[in-house]
Amino acid sequence: MRSLPFWATFLTLCAVIILCALGTWQLQRLEWKNNIIAKLDKAYASKAANINFNALENNDFAYGSVTGTFLFNKSIALGHRVSKESVAGHSLITPLKTEQGTLLINMGFNPNDQPIRNHFLNAYQGQNITFTGLARSPSWNIFTPENNPENDTWYKYDIDQIAQKKNLENPIPFILYADSASLKFDASFPSNERWYPKNNHAQYAFFWFTLAGTLIIIYILRFGFKKA
Repeated sequence: MRSLPFWATFLTLCAVIILCALGTWQLQRLEWKNNIIAKLDKAYASKAANINFNALENNDFAYGSVTGTFLFNKSIALGHRVSKESVAGHSLITPLKTEQGTLLINMGFNPNDQPIRNHFLNAYQGQNITFTGLARSPSWNIFTPENNPENDTWYKYDIDQIAQKKNLENPIPFILYADSASLKFDASFPSNERWYPKNNHAQYAFFWFTLAGTLIIIYILRFGFKKA
């Protein structure tokens, strides 16, 4: 009986174990992501009650309403975005002073050729407004550029940094992505679509398991049917 080659067998076995582990991890991520989407569906379908931020923990989210004083003169332009019409712009972030603290409101996309300081929204400065949307913990990745507060250039949702630069009292550690408001702006604001996390984990799991299966087939074709 012909013996199997040690190193080829060992390396193939290690590779298959690693690939299957990656596929299993993606299936676990798929279940976790599906649970989040189910919670979002339930939140979006429920009545938009007032959000109690004291009841939320980090990485929590809640869909509902928040009422407070519009502080448009402390707005910032955050990040770089491109609209569906290929227009360059940013997210317009405006603080809202509430009884629970100062909350940053993501108003949606604002083109770069419309300076936020001179925008018509300034007419609502100091008025009480109710915004409805999804409140989420701020997040960014390792590729997000650093903020430059001195030049009023912002890329990260660093709430403490923004609050310090804009002199915001008692900042709430969440961002509200507004999709409606009690006062009538124009069609551009608020303009956030309802958020859902990307969920490609089933495809990723299929990819890793397919690689593992392909590697096994190659090994069998190479070593499994040769005569002694």
